[in-house]
Amino acid sequence: MRPRSISLILSMALLALPHLGFCDDLPLVTCVGLGFGKCLNDYAPSGSVAAGIGIMHELQGRSIGIGFDLGYVGLGTDTRTYRAPSGRTKRQDERWFSTPMTGQIYLFLPTAERARFYLDGGAGFYEVHRANLKEQTPPGELPDLDTQGALGVNGGIGWVSDRPDRPWFFGFDLKLHAVATNKQSTEFVTLLARIYFR
Repeated sequence: MRPRSISLILSMALLALPHLGFCDDLPLVTCVGLGFGKCLNDYAPSGSVAAGIGIMHELQGRSIGIGFDLGYVGLGTDTRTYRAPSGRTKRQDERWFSTPMTGQIYLFLPTAERARFYLDGGAGFYEVHRANLKEQTPPGELPDLDTQGALGVNGGIGWVSDRPDRPWFFGFDLKLHAVATNKQSTEFVTLLARIYFR
């Protein structure tokens, strides 16, 4: 099964989970987010739109959370120049992107009840589409763009404006991701504005 098919199935499962009967008594929170992603590797494009969904189960008096995140991170567009068989020079745009599927752990800091800061970290599977992933590139040629699946980790910080009397609240999440792709690891950052639902 292709990683994108797996991503679609997991997305549907995440959105449906809070509505299942056995979750009625659990402090589950779902979220959707939209923001920006930027690859930190050399010669990377300037970045693009990032989006994601997630689910979290709060533990230990709401000081710890465990969850799962699924996202799409646009890393920008690489404009490539090549010579066509006709001899004319042409330009082609190639998108860099990643689709993370990670388990997450959240540590909420002792701050005000309605303005909660947290540290979080996670690990899981990343699909990455970018240049410089293949082992060898012929001399004088630009490296081809390639898609690869690999394990990766992430860590970051976030803030939520949480009001217990409301069924929804909002926040921001900043993460650094590192993926063990062949030949050269892939590193990128994401900044998402999120809306959370109980």
